[in-house]
Amino acid sequence: MKGRFHQDYPASVDRLWRVFGTPDYPAQKYRAQGVTAFAIREFTRSDTQILLALDRTYTLPAERIPALVKKFLPARQTLHYDSRWERLSPALARFTLDIRPDDLPVTVRGEGELRDTGSAASRLTIGFEVSVQAALVARPAEAMILALIERSFRADHAFTLRYLADNA
Repeated sequence: MKGRFHQDYPASVDRLWRVFGTPDYPAQKYRAQGVTAFAIREFTRSDTQILLALDRTYTLPAERIPALVKKFLPARQTLHYDSRWERLSPALARFTLDIRPDDLPVTVRGEGELRDTGSAASRLTIGFEVSVQAALVARPAEAMILALIERSFRADHAFTLRYLADNA
């Protein structure tokens, strides 16, 4: 199942590159969203690349899990995030994100780009592909996972907007 959405920022790619490349930005972002069970495995930044590897323990809200899926999906999961940003030009960066849950037949792949839309504005376009290898529950599980990813990225966006305002 595929999903695609975008986020607009009142900041250039250059400004956002500096923000995303700030060593404490990922931890601040997750804590601000109420996430406390995470560990950063790797964080490196250069002028052309940002790498983030993170493990996050997540408890799925029971009311959001379709009944058919509940039988196969543990409520508590550890998710392994591997994110790679590449700066292609002063006005363009691309990224990939892989999310792997423990012990589930699920793959999540995200790809996107951050592109300047003005002198102090940019747009992040994100596409995700979610695949569940379990015939009976694949479609409802993929839809649920995609909805959780979109909600998470909306929360990331809101945090980044606040971060930009607070660190102008």
